[in-house]
Amino acid sequence: MSIISLIFFSIISFSAPMKAPYVEVDLVSQYDSFKLNEDNYFAFTFNLDPEWHVYWKNPGDSGKEPKVTWLKKEGVEISNFLWPLPKLMPLETLMNYGYDGKMALPFVVRNMGVQNDDKVRLEAKLEWLVCRSECIPGKATLSIELPINDNRTPSKDYNLIHKSLSAIPLKDDQIKTSFKLKNDEFIISIHAPDKSVPDFKSVYFFPFKSLQIVHAAKQVFEINGKDIILKIPADENIDSNFTSLGGVLSFTPKNENLDMVAYDIEIPKSGANNSTAGLPLLLLFAFIGGLILNLMPCVFPVLSLKILGFVHQGQENPKSIRVHGWLYTLGVLFSFWALTVTLLALKASGEAVGWGFQLQSPYFVLGMIFLFFFIGLNLLGFFEFGEPLTQVGGKIKSTGYFSSFQTGVLATIVATPCTAPFMGAAIGVAFTLPLIQTFMIFTSLALGLAVPYLALSYFPAWLKLLPKPGLWMVKMKEFFAFPMFATMLWLLWVFEQQAGATSLFLTLLSFILILFLFWFTKYYKKKKVILAILGTVSVVIPFFFITSQTATSQAASAGWEDYSELKLQAYLKEGRPVFIDFTASWCITCQVNKRLVLHTDDIQTFFAKNNIALLKADWTNSDPLITKKLAEFNRNSVPLYVYYDGQHLAKSNKPVILSEVLSKQ
Repeated sequence: MSIISLIFFSIISFSAPMKAPYVEVDLVSQYDSFKLNEDNYFAFTFNLDPEWHVYWKNPGDSGKEPKVTWLKKEGVEISNFLWPLPKLMPLETLMNYGYDGKMALPFVVRNMGVQNDDKVRLEAKLEWLVCRSECIPGKATLSIELPINDNRTPSKDYNLIHKSLSAIPLKDDQIKTSFKLKNDEFIISIHAPDKSVPDFKSVYFFPFKSLQIVHAAKQVFEINGKDIILKIPADENIDSNFTSLGGVLSFTPKNENLDMVAYDIEIPKSGANNSTAGLPLLLLFAFIGGLILNLMPCVFPVLSLKILGFVHQGQENPKSIRVHGWLYTLGVLFSFWALTVTLLALKASGEAVGWGFQLQSPYFVLGMIFLFFFIGLNLLGFFEFGEPLTQVGGKIKSTGYFSSFQTGVLATIVATPCTAPFMGAAIGVAFTLPLIQTFMIFTSLALGLAVPYLALSYFPAWLKLLPKPGLWMVKMKEFFAFPMFATMLWLLWVFEQQAGATSLFLTLLSFILILFLFWFTKYYKKKKVILAILGTVSVVIPFFFITSQTATSQAASAGWEDYSELKLQAYLKEGRPVFIDFTASWCITCQVNKRLVLHTDDIQTFFAKNNIALLKADWTNSDPLITKKLAEFNRNSVPLYVYYDGQHLAKSNKPVILSEVLSKQ
């Protein structure tokens, strides 16, 4: 039979059971009826010809695991496959994981409100790959229908399903493991109670993911006191951005009459903060980082809106002031949570992004530029939209409460790129922790940003020192327009780095047109609708002419090179020391460090005298390679300063991480 004929027959759908080339597949149940309110075990069975096999959830060096698409499952919930312990399937220089002979791939079906009182029907499309030295794909539509009955008896496939269920790896919290990656080799330490591990002759680790270990390499173990040390070569393409190694640990007993013992485990990285032991310290650092954010120049202009709010809230009763304080706090919390969820979702989808990622988009930056432009015009009295930000001599109405929430959101958006001291490490570690702990850290960071104003809303005694409402309040409101324009100017500079001079020119032209339209409305008020349309067009047009570009190095003349892993490794191979500046145009701390330290004559002379190679990793626009490199240092934000001592650390590649706030010393 030709290969074409084999493939043709393998893709024809049949009702269960089905005979395909070199394998017979079926959809079966452990019992002859379905019992409500209990777990019911079903399975796809594979009856394979000699020398042929199908694959485990991680096929190994080649292959593809079975996959199912449910076509009918009304009124029930179906679990994922319960994978039995696989076998080693060596093929020349490759190592695969799979099953041969007759086996069952079980799953659980639970009642979720079966609509038909008499029976349960399942229908699925199953896809698989059956291999020997060659491979043949197959798929089939399989179905099963069972009556609902509490008095059930084992089916003809009971023993086969029971055997597979018995081979599913166990969970044992008493087994303690950790790993470290040294010289391209995993060293896994296993501490297990005697009752959990038999007197074994070999131990083997099956990873859940590919591109972590060399599957075909020999796994060597030794006994070190009460611990088992397992050594496995690491894959050359391994992604270093991970802190745990998931898989199945199996032990082959010396007594051949005993079955293999296997455990489903998640091995934490040695020294990684995978427990709550360091969590209180991380929460403290995050909170302090949030407090420091209030002092950052990118945040102050927004906080001037809050100062204006306190001025007017001085005319209100204490209860109303506290409501404003809590709404501001909720705005900060909500926006921090939203950014965290978005970042986690993007990372889960495969995007290489980090904290402050929103300012890596020139479209977002341009939107912020117009926002601060219009806030500044509003404060100068060009126009009022919605509830005025200030009302001289009066009280803020109830509708003004929402402005406190909005101020919290805006403060968060401009604060996140300003990585302050105590904050970088906490953010980097946060994204390696479980979801709940990640949100705890960002909640602490948000509270640090918000708590000074929440405290003032409860202790507003200083507001009594303010003079009575008058012209000074108008002057104060207008004065705060200029910090808004200063922030807009900073964002314009960032935007020019991202999108180029043409995009910047169109944006400035848009500003002129908008200001002209405001002037025009003073004399032709009846044309406001037309002018509003023209103003909207003036705002929208620049967004259609954004052309992203790579931010150019401002320090090229001072000997800086664009970062690449190849350049880094080449310098380390030479034994030359390397200094890497992870930076971005939108990072205020980065720019301050450049002006006061990195680009000064003293430091440049020091770099040159010591033959230190200078690499600039510019993160102004999204760069997955830089994001990946940041993750190697458990960081998710900039600035980050890394120094490799080429004379002593070229082989181990262990760098020194400097403080986020640099000094010449």
